[in-house]
Order: sequence, then structure tokens, then C-alpha cells
Amino acid sequence: MIAPHPAGRLGWRLRVYLAIVAARSLGMGITYWVSAPRIWRSPAFDVIEALAPLRTFAIVWLVLGVMAFGGVLWLSERGSRVVMVLSVGMSLLFGVGIMLGSASSPATVTWFAFAATDLLVSGMPFTRTNGLRDADG
Repeated sequence: MIAPHPAGRLGWRLRVYLAIVAARSLGMGITYWVSAPRIWRSPAFDVIEALAPLRTFAIVWLVLGVMAFGGVLWLSERGSRVVMVLSVGMSLLFGVGIMLGSASSPATVTWFAFAATDLLVSGMPFTRTNGLRDADG
């Protein structure tokens, strides 16, 4: 269970990172929704398409983006961590799926970098000293 730390409050650094996650997720959702009919022909997406249609993943990305944007407006530690965990999961899913479909794709590195960054941020203390808390209180 994630309990807010009483020593601090969530700050602008977390809001900025959530805005980045929201933009990335909404961008992925829109891109995969619009290009789904053409992308399915790429062997890089064979594994992902075997799990579910690409438009299903587009909807998940869009929902994640809306959740992250909501986290920017109504910041809570628990909600922020849920968004980060979902982002890690989706990024790893796409990274592994593209790697299995096309091992030479540079997109694999990008997806794993997204997952690693989100995992790093989700493990940071959001409210403790040197975390993602405003320095001025």
C-alpha cells in the first residue's frame, strides 16, 4: 500500500513528468489508432497483434494518457504511481513485442528506454527530500 509521506507534498517536477507521460501516451494512442490498418502489415507488430488488435492497444494508450493528464491536474501519489506502473507495463509490452517481431528494430531500444525511465521515476520518493517534491515546500 502506498501512503503519502507526511513530510512533504507532491510538486511541480512530478507534474512535469506526468505531462510528458501524458503527451507520449496520447501521441501513441492517436498514432496507433490512425495507422492501425497500415501498421499490421509490419512484421515488427506480429507479436503485439497476436495479443490484441492494435486499436485495442491504442485505446489503452489513450486511457493512460488521460489518466496521466488527470494526474497533472489532480495530483496524488497513489494515482501517479499507478500511471507510472501502467506506463512501464505498456512500454515493456511493446518493447518485447517489437523485439520478438523484428529483432533489429531500433524502436526496441526506445521502448525499453521509456520503460526504464518510468520505472526509475516510479521508484523515486515523490514527497521526500531529493524526490520529486518542490524544494521550497
